[in-house]
Amino acid sequence: MTTVALPDGIVLPDKVNLAQIGRLASVGRAAVNNWRRRFPSFPQPIGGTDVSPLFSLEDAVAWLRRRGWLVELPSRDQTDRAHLTAIQLMHALTPPAAEGSRDLDAHVETATGRAREALDQLRDFAAAADTRLEVMPVLMALASTAVSALIVLNGPDRVGEWLSLQSHTVQQHAVAGAHRADETALAITSFVTAQIGEPDAREWYQHTYGCATRRALSFVRDEHAAGDRYELLLATGWLATYLLAAAMGHEQQRMTDYLTEHARQIIG
Repeated sequence: MTTVALPDGIVLPDKVNLAQIGRLASVGRAAVNNWRRRFPSFPQPIGGTDVSPLFSLEDAVAWLRRRGWLVELPSRDQTDRAHLTAIQLMHALTPPAAEGSRDLDAHVETATGRAREALDQLRDFAAAADTRLEVMPVLMALASTAVSALIVLNGPDRVGEWLSLQSHTVQQHAVAGAHRADETALAITSFVTAQIGEPDAREWYQHTYGCATRRALSFVRDEHAAGDRYELLLATGWLATYLLAAAMGHEQQRMTDYLTEHARQIIG
């Protein structure tokens, strides 16, 4: 039987069932069955039975990709570049975070020197980057840092509780669409909590990446909306940096050394 190796490492046969199609989009069999009923363009079966139809893998991948539902994970190079971008952003946000400041807007407006250069580079990156394969890995790296910091601060059992409380607080203070980036940053970070105690890293990452991507795209609305991507990167970066500062006792030099060492490890 011919098989097709996909970018995210999943290997499936050339004829796939509804559950396998769902795996490509990080959804369940019921969701795919619903798509099949709702969308006339859904691929036609090429085998199987009425109860368990089989579809062309090539057709299923093409259909999911056209709709933006195919979960395509970044390459190793893209992931490394994303981690470096995340570290660069956190370096830029470290001074106010280390001081315990929560005023991100004021820092972005008054930043100078290397911090201003890093923020300007982030804006340029957001303007040109692919949302799924370039922006999302940065968001995932930042969210993972936030979760790690929360584990240090509150223990693994209270990470979800803290994020839920913060999300509720943000929603209560949101007026006319304000704080939507903060809500989205918290939601993406909440998805990443699925890694806590999860033995199957590949299965976890694919599912989490798919859920987080859909949440991010619902915020961005238009994949070409550079301003939305920049705002979301800043909000998630600020969450990660502030929590890292708290976990490190708001010691700026300790944070700087930590981020620098991580960058060196990636560069090799």
